[in-house]
Amino acid sequence: MSTESRLSRSQFYFRKEKEARRLLERLNQLAKLRYSWRKENLIPLEKPIRRGWIRYYVVRPDVLKSSRGKTIAKLLNYVQNPCVCADKNFTTTRGENGRKLKQPTPIQQNVRDLYQHEWERLPEELQSYFSMVEKTRRWGGPIKVFQFKYPWMYDTLVKPHYVTHAYVLHNEVISEYEYVWDKLYNSDMMAYKYLTGRSYRDDWDRNESKKRKLNSIIEKETREEVNDFNRGRRKWRDDEWSEELGTYW
Repeated sequence: MSTESRLSRSQFYFRKEKEARRLLERLNQLAKLRYSWRKENLIPLEKPIRRGWIRYYVVRPDVLKSSRGKTIAKLLNYVQNPCVCADKNFTTTRGENGRKLKQPTPIQQNVRDLYQHEWERLPEELQSYFSMVEKTRRWGGPIKVFQFKYPWMYDTLVKPHYVTHAYVLHNEVISEYEYVWDKLYNSDMMAYKYLTGRSYRDDWDRNESKKRKLNSIIEKETREEVNDFNRGRRKWRDDEWSEELGTYW
């Protein structure tokens, strides 16, 4: 390869890498606009939409009248875990993996556990109401969380659920996001070719070439051993006796 061709090839890859990085930066900007579920993006609806039932926790009346009633009510802001369901009895016919169940199963609902950074932000007088436990993540692996000690102080209440706000979706942002993502990871695969230095096709070709090279070496060595044995140059050793086959190998 001449010097001019090497320079032109390096310039080509430099331009492509620059374009790929620009597209990746634009993709991150579009992702923030598309998946930004913030309160600023909420707009109120003219007429609320009825959508199922909601079940949430409230402080029991007898606990609210006690000396710790205000503290327990304050803790409810941290451990509240509402559940929305289309069925008023809060049953489901789908399992954890999305499989359909033979009969409806009640939906389990517990107060929310706090992560360590959430527990550390609590006032000291509220931290004593939690105990640290170790749980298993859904995809595996242990994790330490802080569990509320007195969930019996809360009762559940069911009432109709209404949607009063909605998120704004920009069709132009979604279409541009899909176009840039397709250019980077699907059609042109620019992210694999110019950002990581290789593509899936390059990996496949490299592995296939290694397999072909290894097979050719094995065939060559086997052929040489067979030829040496036929010419009487190679003699079998005692350690090459196979007890299982009863022959030399």
